[in-house]
Amino acid sequence: MSLRLKLTLFMALFTATLLGAYLAWWLPAYTRRVESDLITLGEAEVALLAEAMRPGILSAPPGGLVGALEHTLETSPVWSRVILTDARGKQVYPPTPEPPETTPLTWFDASITHGMEEIATLRLGANVKALTAKRTEAAARMGLLLIALPGILTMALLLYMTRRITRPLNRLGVAAHHIARADFSVTLPGATGDEIGLLTHAFDTMKTRLAQREKKGTEDQRRLSAIINNAAAGLITIDHAGTLRSLNQAAERMFGYASRDVLGQNIRILMPRPYRREHDRFIRRYLQSGEKRAIGIEQQVKGRRKNGEVFPIWLAVSEMKQTEEPMFVGSILEITQQKSADAELMKHRDNLRAMIHERTKDLEVAMEKAESANRAKSNFISNMSHEIRTPMNALLGFLALALEKDDLPAELRSYLEVAHRSSWSLLGLLDDILDISKLEGNRMELEFTPFDLTALLRDISQTMASAAREKGLYLRLYMATPMPRYCSGDPMRLRQVLFNLLSNAVKFTHNGGVTIHVEALTGTNIHFAINDTGIGIPEDQLKRIFEPFAQADDSTTRRYGGTGLGTAIAKQLTELMGGTIWVKSEVGKGSTFHLTLALPEATAPHREAPQPHVPVPVTAAISVLVAEDIDENAKLIMIRLEQQGHGAVSVSNGQEVLKALAERPFDLILMDVHMPEMDGLEATRRIRDGASGKAPRTIPIIGLTASAGKQDVMECLGAGMDEVVTKPIDFTRLFAAIEATLPFEGLTAQPTAEPTDDSCNTWPRITGVDMQKAMATWGDRTVYLKALSSFVQKFKATPQAMLRAVEAGGTDGIHQKLHAIKGASANLCMTEVHRACQALTPLPGPDESHKARPLLLTLHGAFQRLAQALTLPDRKAPTTAHPERSPEQTATWFAELFNALGTDNPDRVAPLLEPTVACISEAHTQAIQDRVELFDFRGAEEEARNTARDMNIYLNGEAHGAKT
Repeated sequence: MSLRLKLTLFMALFTATLLGAYLAWWLPAYTRRVESDLITLGEAEVALLAEAMRPGILSAPPGGLVGALEHTLETSPVWSRVILTDARGKQVYPPTPEPPETTPLTWFDASITHGMEEIATLRLGANVKALTAKRTEAAARMGLLLIALPGILTMALLLYMTRRITRPLNRLGVAAHHIARADFSVTLPGATGDEIGLLTHAFDTMKTRLAQREKKGTEDQRRLSAIINNAAAGLITIDHAGTLRSLNQAAERMFGYASRDVLGQNIRILMPRPYRREHDRFIRRYLQSGEKRAIGIEQQVKGRRKNGEVFPIWLAVSEMKQTEEPMFVGSILEITQQKSADAELMKHRDNLRAMIHERTKDLEVAMEKAESANRAKSNFISNMSHEIRTPMNALLGFLALALEKDDLPAELRSYLEVAHRSSWSLLGLLDDILDISKLEGNRMELEFTPFDLTALLRDISQTMASAAREKGLYLRLYMATPMPRYCSGDPMRLRQVLFNLLSNAVKFTHNGGVTIHVEALTGTNIHFAINDTGIGIPEDQLKRIFEPFAQADDSTTRRYGGTGLGTAIAKQLTELMGGTIWVKSEVGKGSTFHLTLALPEATAPHREAPQPHVPVPVTAAISVLVAEDIDENAKLIMIRLEQQGHGAVSVSNGQEVLKALAERPFDLILMDVHMPEMDGLEATRRIRDGASGKAPRTIPIIGLTASAGKQDVMECLGAGMDEVVTKPIDFTRLFAAIEATLPFEGLTAQPTAEPTDDSCNTWPRITGVDMQKAMATWGDRTVYLKALSSFVQKFKATPQAMLRAVEAGGTDGIHQKLHAIKGASANLCMTEVHRACQALTPLPGPDESHKARPLLLTLHGAFQRLAQALTLPDRKAPTTAHPERSPEQTATWFAELFNALGTDNPDRVAPLLEPTVACISEAHTQAIQDRVELFDFRGAEEEARNTARDMNIYLNGEAHGAKT
């Protein structure tokens, strides 16, 4: 029954009760009360009227009262009849008798007395019943109205409740039914501000949360069902009676039953005897006593498929306590394959030793394949080196030949110089790749030998000082004391590590300079720190700075060039030598690379007298057999030999070598290693075995190979070659090898003319030019000075034109000119010009003209100084005459000079070399100054000792400034 109906029935019953009580009790009582009140009123009013009429009756005859009585009848709503009689009973009023009333009247009598004497009687007649009925009727209407009012209010209330309460509640009830059926799409009543609205809001919140919970529950159920159905193990649920409640798909596949076929049946359907009886007994015992014979225990039992097949399973039963009724979950794994595998293992147990042996053989084969792959990689590297170096030999050689021509157009010469330098750069890149490959393949071998650590550090500093000065940077070397001078280690690899780090430091530094700190730590460890004031390395790039081909970022590669192998090679070489390397850096402030190595102190190594590093031609013309399969390389070698006055014959393989030796004698064989048909190694072996006919077995053979590995060189020497020269061929080294290899007795040709003497004393000193390097490179002073003057005259105005082009925003042709000047200045040993070109590489962009301007002005100044020096009339070498000084004064000056040189501080040496202070000639002063500028303080000491010897100066009691 709805609330509205209940309220309606309640209000109807309440109204009926009121109406019944009104009609049955209140209205009769009211009628009686009205009637009683009318009688009382009539009696009182009769008495009052009689009393009021008494004076009138006494003063006038009764007839005089007729008017008053008629007035009373007219004005009184109660009285219907008035009768007045005198004392004798005679009717005074009305004067005539009136007809009898049709309705009964109620009479009220009152005696009018005077003293004790009754003088008249007054009777008033009223229809009390009619009056009572009239008043009761009015009261009834009022009562009914009052009774109807609650009904009306009740109806209004019911309508209000229907709209505002009952209907929303009905909708909430309907919504509750939908929600109970998980239908959350039902619409709830609109929100209001009353309690129903609060209830609706709460209901909506409940619906939302239930919907979320239902969704999550559905997802969880779906996920759980997916997990259960996709589980590899069979999962079965049973109740306490052993009735199957659920099976997953794995269990269906395992037993061959569909779930619908077995759900509701006892688990025994899946069990063979005797497991059926045992299972029921285990369940009952567990439920009664809690004894776990099968519950919570994993065991191996038997299962029975639908087709009756019995198979082994691994069963684990656990109790599920989420419901009041105990449920059990069985996890089943079929172990037929495991059992078969166990049986197979048992069956082949006796063959285990053979299997292990077979596997060992397989591992040996795999290891052999891995080693073969490693050898293949090494062979590839070697072949790559050969294949690249072979054409590089011809490329570099013919470029060098072309550049020796004096009549080359300037533009063509610049192109050739660029190609020549680029070829050497490519060769350096190849060497780096070979080094990193050897390091990664653990094929890099160290050669530990005693070496002069201080000399090595000074040599590296001198080498890099020139590059630093070309960029306007300082390079300082600080060696803390005490410091062992001679150490045991691999000086070549240490030099390579330090050179790579210093090269990077100079490359990435634009202002300030580079400082090398070296100090001895505890034990045999030496700490090297290379600090620069360059661009620095971002923190996120520090961890990969030692990776191969890695730089700080791509923009670094674009701006500065390089392969990123330098630091990787430095790290791997350091670790190969048993040391550690790390870096600290801050962007914009510079970097510091730290290196620690164990370098035990050693005794001074035995040194032979140094030989000048200039090509000394063989003093007699010789006959050379050139074995080279590449025509270009053969042509280049023959041209170089003919330039030296030697005769040469070219063949292209080893068989032709043997044939040529059988036909005529030769003094020397230049043997390429890799040739078709018969390579150089096999040809050398046959020559040493006497298979070359008339040629002696001891004929000198110099191997030419593009394979730069140590193993390749050892293989050549092992085949019987006397020397090995790697490609691209350094002809200075080749000629030195020829000179060292050939016995000069019994040559087949006549001696050549003696070379002209062109010693260093005849070469002028020109500021901004490395004359020693120029002498070693060019050899001919006249040709060099002519080339230098021509180049300076051609390009001395170029820097100003480049400056105007940069300021105008056009840099298209500047790059080619800059590269041409840079390459040519290197070949011409123009240090200042080359340094200025390096500072301009890469050329700043059009929006960075403020950076290019000072650099181009520096380049212009360098050209102008060279032009002025080359155009001085009758330019003379510095004087060699010593100033007049007393021997004591000169000896004191030499002592101060040696002390200053011993500090390795150029600032201490410079004041002593001033013209007004120096006690030696300008030429000797300049020679010492040149050594100091290169940080070659030991070389400067040697120059000073030679000068003291020439001047017969005695220092510390010994002649010639000898060491004390």
